[in-house]
Amino acid sequence: MFTIARDLFHNGMLLCSRVVDTRPTAEILSHVLIEGKGDSIRLTACAPELELSLALPCELKSDFMATLPAQKLSSVCSFLPAGSKVECSFPEEGQGLLVCKKNRVRLNTLEAENYPLMEKGDLKEFAEIAVPSSALRDQLEKTHFCMASQDIRHYLNALMLEVDNARLRAVATDGHRMALCDQAVDSGLEEVKQVIVPYRVVEKLMRLLPGKGETRVGLGERHARFETGEHTFLCRLVDAEYPDYKSVLPESNENLMNVERGALQRAFRQVASLCDDLRCVKIALQAGGSLNLEVKNQLQEEARSELEVDYRGQDITVGFNVDYIIKAIDAVETERVRIYFNESSGGCSIFPQEGERYRYLVMPMRI
Repeated sequence: MFTIARDLFHNGMLLCSRVVDTRPTAEILSHVLIEGKGDSIRLTACAPELELSLALPCELKSDFMATLPAQKLSSVCSFLPAGSKVECSFPEEGQGLLVCKKNRVRLNTLEAENYPLMEKGDLKEFAEIAVPSSALRDQLEKTHFCMASQDIRHYLNALMLEVDNARLRAVATDGHRMALCDQAVDSGLEEVKQVIVPYRVVEKLMRLLPGKGETRVGLGERHARFETGEHTFLCRLVDAEYPDYKSVLPESNENLMNVERGALQRAFRQVASLCDDLRCVKIALQAGGSLNLEVKNQLQEEARSELEVDYRGQDITVGFNVDYIIKAIDAVETERVRIYFNESSGGCSIFPQEGERYRYLVMPMRI
């Protein structure tokens, strides 16, 4: 049916194999759809909430449509000689044949007509924005860990994208912590648009989005589209209303602690080693610039750590989930970290050394 460069085919199948679930809900979802037309083939891989499609140039003898098992095909391509040509044909019903030099591989196929492509009825109504691919991936990486994963409120097992005329904002929360990350865009939108992207889609997009170039993001009522030029990712959105995240943002930042990021990481990790299942660390801040961390577990073991910091505010004693604090500090890229402690809510807001492009809000625990 077609002849294609092994390296090109391997790279395409590698992307497809990352989309396909290792334990799909239906056998057809373990396959990749291959459509040949003109002088190229189009590969399409599906998961329950995500669809990837990409076109690859090739020598095509006739138009066709078939499926092959994605993981197996990707594995086969990885062992074929680099720089070679791969011939793919379908000599018998239900069978696909790959030939590359002295290598011959037969794989089972399924009915291509049954491949579960996503409904694309609302694509024409999308609002589009252009974002650097690296910036979009950075937004996902800086916020994804605050999503819930198995919450009964399914909209929390997801990430919200909000776009207005000048900004694309990613928001994730599990009800106990929240992450926000902004990216400047020129959307031309007259109203704010929100979509909720499922957890598994976010995880896969972080692995699949390229580190360079531009991604065009399309927002619709039921789908979101991420197009990089070579690849198109189409995802099904969560049909729900996202919580009013702005209502929990502190109206004013007070009680500021400015501290070297590396020293703070080491101090929290030191006491975290003795945390029990509650994962609670007691934080005591004194106006003189002293930060005291304390952990006690059910075995009556305890760990303490003291750190000199630049602190301006009232004396505070509060408890936090130590893992939530460490995750947020790890995501900050600057040498120093700003942390504001809010007296009214008891929570803290974590910022990089300068600016407010991204931030983390962590709610307190009872101590």
